[in-house]
Amino acid sequence: MVDVIMKDLTLAFFKRIEEVFGWLKTVAGLRKTRLIGQARLAGQVLLATATYNLIRMGAIGGWWRGAHV
Repeated sequence: MVDVIMKDLTLAFFKRIEEVFGWLKTVAGLRKTRLIGQARLAGQVLLATATYNLIRMGAIGGWWRGAHV
């Protein structure tokens, strides 16, 4: 019984992680970066993940519908 619950929790956790990486690759443009250098790439990843967090908080809070305009 406990194993089934842990498996469901693990699958939900990995689904959430894969959702973030999928969004970063498709919407935020991190699939093919045009930046050279670790510092610039780290800045792009930081900006993209901060944007994802703002959109997610807005969807949870109800002030973002997810539509573009």
